[in-house]
Amino acid sequence: MSVHSPSFCSFHYGDIVNARYQINADTARAIATGISDGSTLISFNKQLTFRGGKRYDGITKITSALAEGTPHTLKVRAEDDQGGKSTVEERTFYAVPNRPPVLSIDAFETKNNMISRHDHDLWNSK
Repeated sequence: MSVHSPSFCSFHYGDIVNARYQINADTARAIATGISDGSTLISFNKQLTFRGGKRYDGITKITSALAEGTPHTLKVRAEDDQGGKSTVEERTFYAVPNRPPVLSIDAFETKNNMISRHDHDLWNSK
């Protein structure tokens, strides 16, 4: 899962902007910090992984077990060091655990007398 923040630009020159995300009711966590120039959009990105039913940021577990087939909520917002806050962007997602691959081999029939060693003696050919 990639957490892409909305573009935040309503902050003033020199403001320190912290982008945060939250999954369900778990702890809100920082995505990144940037310094606003007052006009350029600030964009953040965070890659999260899903293992054993839980979301991880690198090696750090950031969620409790996420039930399969249940809607979960991702919230992203930004806040500056002057108390300014963006609107909260909210998305719904579903946990779909990876399943181990299934290997199946079709039955096969044994065939006899397909190559005669006497007809094609490769070792003693001249």
